[in-house]
Amino acid sequence: ELDERSTQFARALLRRGASPGSCVSILVERSATMIIGLLGALKAGCAYVPLLPDAPSPRLAHQLSESDSAVIITAEPFLGLLPADFTERALCVDRDAASIAKESVERLPRTASPSDFAYVIYTSGSTGTPKGVAVRHDNLCNYTFFLADKIGVPIGSDVSMSFATVSTLAADLGNTSIFPALASGGCLHVMRQAVSLDGNAFAAYAAKWPIDVLKITPSHLAA
Repeated sequence: ELDERSTQFARALLRRGASPGSCVSILVERSATMIIGLLGALKAGCAYVPLLPDAPSPRLAHQLSESDSAVIITAEPFLGLLPADFTERALCVDRDAASIAKESVERLPRTASPSDFAYVIYTSGSTGTPKGVAVRHDNLCNYTFFLADKIGVPIGSDVSMSFATVSTLAADLGNTSIFPALASGGCLHVMRQAVSLDGNAFAAYAAKWPIDVLKITPSHLAA
């Protein structure tokens, strides 16, 4: 289902004006839909640009403008955060769900090369204007293969594990759980912010769904 739904997202993005080599912004809550949108952008040959819903409006406007995002994957509650000239580029996971579901699940041809950009992460901007750092597919691939081997789930083996991500997509640290899980055929738990920030809720979730691999800062884990 993940493969098919992300293919439908990719086709919807291409239909909305995205093209191989362009940027697609992702402005949604941490959820399974976030992962589907991410994979959809990659399947369309695009680089994804993760945005934070609670970021100041000037930062969001700067990121959208500088990346010249062809499409913004978002939800209706976040439409008001977009600059006026970008609202027409929005593909809403809730509002447009019916039209996305009508897209074909037939696999798209691979258009991205190892040297093409996979995603763009923006710096905090604490020392000035936020700067976009573009990461290529071969960088991400090498990182994923290295981590999977170190964790003990080599790509292509029969070993699988359960991973959990509690980090923002707008920082590289979240990729430690996301891509090794997907590439190794493991199970990825995308914890909502309310669960990841509440000790009791987190403990209850982990008791019900045992987790093998978790990337989390010591201060977050202690809290």
